[in-house]
Amino acid sequence: MSQQDKKQIFMAATMLLIVALALPLLASHYRLSSLDQFTETELEALSAQDIHTTEDFLRATLNRESRELLSQNTQIDEIDILVFSRLCELLQIEGVGPRAAHLLRAAGVVSLNDLKERDPASLAETVGRVNAAEQITGINPSVENLSTWIENANGAPYRLE
Repeated sequence: MSQQDKKQIFMAATMLLIVALALPLLASHYRLSSLDQFTETELEALSAQDIHTTEDFLRATLNRESRELLSQNTQIDEIDILVFSRLCELLQIEGVGPRAAHLLRAAGVVSLNDLKERDPASLAETVGRVNAAEQITGINPSVENLSTWIENANGAPYRLE
């Protein structure tokens, strides 16, 4: 194998590693406009505050004072801001998308701290019951998925106060 071939293999492996490391960081951030959560007027008000993604929203609402200020600046109800902030908290977990986050919320998981205290087997049972009644997702997350989400809740970068 030539020195050039080794160099190309090294570069390809390095690029794959970079992509693999970046994917979990990018996996759970969604554009607000894609979530059908806010009216056009609310999206414009959030955009004026430089809030475009679920990560932007979460960072802007980490404590009560920041949620109050955002409510004043956007005319979005503070309770609605808190509820969506809690959903954004769950979206930080790799593998948890908007529907899975809604399912967790419907099953009574109110925050990252709440999720990390849950037993995966009993949460799976609750999630299964809720999903059967409300049909939020096409399939239920497995006990293994829930275990991983519970473990990953500890490493989420942002937590609401």
